[in-house]
Amino acid sequence: MKMSAYVCGVSSLCLIAAWAPAAAAETSAEKPSLNDIVVTAQKTTSTLQKTPIAISVVKGEDVAALGQTSADEVLKSVSGVEVQGAARGQVIAIRGLGTDTPPGVGESSVSTNFDGVYSIRAESNTLGFYDLERVEVLRGPQSTLYGRNATGGVVNMISANPVLNQRSLNVSMGAGNYSLMRGEAALNLPLGDTVALRVSGTGISRDGYLNNGHADQQGAGLRAKLLWKPSAELSVLTGFEGAWLKGHGSGGVEVANFAAGQHYTTADSGIGGQDYFGYKVWGQVDWKVGPGTVTLIPAFQHGSGTNNGVFGGRGTYGSDPANIDQGSVELRYASAPGAKVQWLVGLYHYDYSQYTFSLDNATYGSSAGYSYNRGISNAVFGQVTVPLAPGLRLIGGLRQTWDKRRASGTDVFGNIVGGSLSNSFFDYRGGLEYDLGSHSLAYVTASSAFRPGGVNPFNGSTFLPERLHAYEVGVKNRFLDNRLQLNLSGFYYDYSKYQVVDFFIGATGPNLVFYNVDAKNYGLEADMQAALSTADTVNASLTYLHSRIEGDLILHPADPFTSVNFRGERLPHAPEWTIKGGYQHVFDLNRAGSLTARADLRYVSKQYIAPNNTSGATQDAYATVDASLAWRSANDRLSVTAFIKNITDKAVKTAYFVGYVMVGAPQTYGFTVSAKF
Repeated sequence: MKMSAYVCGVSSLCLIAAWAPAAAAETSAEKPSLNDIVVTAQKTTSTLQKTPIAISVVKGEDVAALGQTSADEVLKSVSGVEVQGAARGQVIAIRGLGTDTPPGVGESSVSTNFDGVYSIRAESNTLGFYDLERVEVLRGPQSTLYGRNATGGVVNMISANPVLNQRSLNVSMGAGNYSLMRGEAALNLPLGDTVALRVSGTGISRDGYLNNGHADQQGAGLRAKLLWKPSAELSVLTGFEGAWLKGHGSGGVEVANFAAGQHYTTADSGIGGQDYFGYKVWGQVDWKVGPGTVTLIPAFQHGSGTNNGVFGGRGTYGSDPANIDQGSVELRYASAPGAKVQWLVGLYHYDYSQYTFSLDNATYGSSAGYSYNRGISNAVFGQVTVPLAPGLRLIGGLRQTWDKRRASGTDVFGNIVGGSLSNSFFDYRGGLEYDLGSHSLAYVTASSAFRPGGVNPFNGSTFLPERLHAYEVGVKNRFLDNRLQLNLSGFYYDYSKYQVVDFFIGATGPNLVFYNVDAKNYGLEADMQAALSTADTVNASLTYLHSRIEGDLILHPADPFTSVNFRGERLPHAPEWTIKGGYQHVFDLNRAGSLTARADLRYVSKQYIAPNNTSGATQDAYATVDASLAWRSANDRLSVTAFIKNITDKAVKTAYFVGYVMVGAPQTYGFTVSAKF
């Protein structure tokens, strides 16, 4: 039985010496080995260990088996990743770079893509994780290939594609505490020799973690993909995806309650809830022409929703978004995989508009506000890898981007205000990669990136784009006859005009203020994955991150209602130390199948969860443990997985705003039954 590596993992070098005798004594007919993982992180096909960037991969089958339905669950074992709470959905931070800006007004430092299409909203991070092929996490700036707002990195969610001449049905059902009920299904249907259809869907119902019913999960998702492949040279894929969110939605706990140990208790009532629907239509054409492949990806996304409830004694009703439309198209021409010179050139266009509306008072009637945001971005980009000598290659890339923003809305006095902002950016990527051996790759890169600025729709003021210059060195290794994988990377980030948002409620009502300030991040990452035997695998990761605000950043009074200067403090979502590890053992039951036991540990040191260094916005160091036990039939068609998450029942803050905190899930447990037909 061959064990598969699904997350690049980490540990100390002493493990090699301690374990080497056991490796030499291995006499099994089938030697333990780590599988190669195919990725498309650089928009061409390669293996994970041959890709000169820090990258981790999560397998879709593991996401399904463990009933993982949100970004924090899927990505919690990935090095350098923190997942923030948001009003709806979740926002991802990598190496201390994420976002606290409202969607549409600002954008994240991490580019989140579903099947190659960028999405500005966070709702898909709660329901997009079904019928997955894999999730790729690219750490570090990826501006030349992914463009705007990829300063921190990229997360690619890649769902399963239709398969020609194969009829299959996968079904999964699950249940757990907090009245969890979840289902997922995927049907692959051939429609002739050159056409195949894949339809998948998911539904979930779970009670809220908060005493007022909030922090629940009620929703459904549907995806359909049609593949036409008339020849080896041409492939046409079209898709539709829809997501529905209902229930109470997210909620907050007063800082005082959390400090008193009432981690899931709030004085707010459970009035109202959320009702959101979003959809996406997209396509991908791949056509082999001459020495490379032309790829075209057009897409359109739409979302709309309402939410109402009570927050801090204030009645609210809103449409956020009342409407959001996102259109994009990417055209690129790339060399064939394995070509001596690897190259890629492309064009990109992105256009979005977002309208929100809200009423704010105890009777839903006297204070109304709206905002409208529009953004247009166009870019031309290219990247090339050229051999200089045996084993030595030069990396070069560039991207020119033209970005426009405008916004309008109502200020705190009800007046209509607005503004606009235009910028252009030239980003670069340069470096070297060198084969230290047949199973070792070293690389060094220097790159730049930017995150777009924006316009505050509530007063017409503008905030500037962020600018990042990054330097990274890394090495990827396989040792001990392909049984040990050890990847190391170090990075230095020089950040100018880092974007900070301060939201507070003053005498005239809610206020949203943006700042720009310089900052620096640098750190080290180590990832290890090992096949100890044909039945045992272990993975571990260690991340050290130094983070510092370089200039004066004086925020509005917050709890305890005194001004604070953030100069010299860490960026939010940037813990100094993160340690993650897992161990898995497979019991061979012969004709009865197999039984897999797994445990995962996660330790995170103290961090701020918002740009505010008060106690309410501080999450102290914590550790969590997850465990699972999975039975799989001998023919691999039936499996049953029992799981328990957050065994220590640790309450973890994920976001802070106006005296409230959002809190991650408490201890949860359940089981999943999956069948293949």
